[in-house]
Amino acid sequence: MLNILTNDVQENTKREYRLRLLIVFCLFFGVEVLAAVFGGALSFQALRGDETKFTGGGAPSKVEGFVASKTDAPHLVSETKARLVTLAAPRQEALSGALPLFASFRNGGVKITAFAATPLAEGGFEVSVSGTAETRDALAAFYAAAKSERRLAQVALPIDSFAKETALSFTLRTVYRETLP
Repeated sequence: MLNILTNDVQENTKREYRLRLLIVFCLFFGVEVLAAVFGGALSFQALRGDETKFTGGGAPSKVEGFVASKTDAPHLVSETKARLVTLAAPRQEALSGALPLFASFRNGGVKITAFAATPLAEGGFEVSVSGTAETRDALAAFYAAAKSERRLAQVALPIDSFAKETALSFTLRTVYRETLP
């Protein structure tokens, strides 16, 4: 390779290149330090609970995780205690019969792919059953069997579940009680 630059020009070019690298490194490092300082200041402010400074110094607004006023705090505490009592209370009902019950409703064309249950405060469970049906008739028979069961209340199947003619996806929602009403 032929080099037509003199040694002085080569050294100056190397020095300029190193200086440019140093400038770029300092800029990136400075931006990182500013971002860390700004983020730390916002985090400190959030931990102290000064949500008024986030909204421009006006009246405090309700921000997720913050209490807007001191009058809301007792209500939130009592609501949380009520939820804890509901969770800690021994359950009299069992969910053991729900899945076999829904499995008995299946005919040849219905497949259950998901089953979810949430306990209700007044007793029983809110149940969601998802699956696929081969035909509208199979889904209609499954829905009719669920609707006629006395342990299920408020059986709901969205009408759009019947939109296609074959390979129908569905989600049936209902309230299940282990004991008969």
